[in-house]
Amino acid sequence: MQSSGQQKPPLGIVYLTAMSRPDAALALAALYVCEGKREARVSAVAVIGSGLGAAMFCDAVGVFYAGGQASNSNRVLPVGLAASGVLPTDPTMVKMASTLRKKVENISDTSEVLALIRNALTAQADGNVVIVLSTAPDVLLRELTLPGLKQLITAKVKSLLIVESPSLPDSEALRQLRADWPTPIATMDRSVGEAIPYPAASIEKDFAWSTEHAHPVVEAYRAYKPMPYDAPSYDLAGMLYAIHPELPMWSKQAKVTVDPAQKETLLKSFVETCSAKPALRRPFRPQ
Repeated sequence: MQSSGQQKPPLGIVYLTAMSRPDAALALAALYVCEGKREARVSAVAVIGSGLGAAMFCDAVGVFYAGGQASNSNRVLPVGLAASGVLPTDPTMVKMASTLRKKVENISDTSEVLALIRNALTAQADGNVVIVLSTAPDVLLRELTLPGLKQLITAKVKSLLIVESPSLPDSEALRQLRADWPTPIATMDRSVGEAIPYPAASIEKDFAWSTEHAHPVVEAYRAYKPMPYDAPSYDLAGMLYAIHPELPMWSKQAKVTVDPAQKETLLKSFVETCSAKPALRRPFRPQ
């Protein structure tokens, strides 16, 4: 007789980012670490507002955390690039991406972002996706206008998390997205990322295990500006909240903030998650 209970599938994360700051690179590392522990799944990474180098970098992070394992038909690294018209200049942080191990070499190696997000939602169980937005909201506004997509979003998306940061200020487009979006919305307050920066000392010490291949996140952190510096953790805080909103450190009112008494606990979680070694992952099966 078959068991009547089924293990809940990992939470799917769709991450929309410009990949222009160290906190975004750290957030992506944290997501892959959590995927290795089967706490989440990287459903899609959509690069919006940057060039091909940012997509290469996102792909390189995925290749690094895959540990060199070959992808099977159910596990293709899910990187998309908003590439209509002339691509923006790449951020300084990712200009070294061409030197990293990766599979993306040309625009044709990336996915079209609207299709990427639609396919990512379709592949997940109902109510089991969190969308993390830290860049321009135009792509999500366009998704809402496509036939059947609003219904798909309503069925599949648990919540939309908007990460306040210098790259996502309040705007008419963001206000429109808040008004039109059909699922619950949470907002990570900008103050969290500014109050708990990621320490340069961790970059120098806690990633030292990566000796066989350059750690892409460490390379990005060093490329962003001269070391040492502590980087605001906007996207990293948002990513950890998206995956673990139940942790007691969060204060949830109009916006998500952090309990002042829990700042050290959150910083410890930042460091332990981001600097963890890649797990040997079992292949994912379709949900």
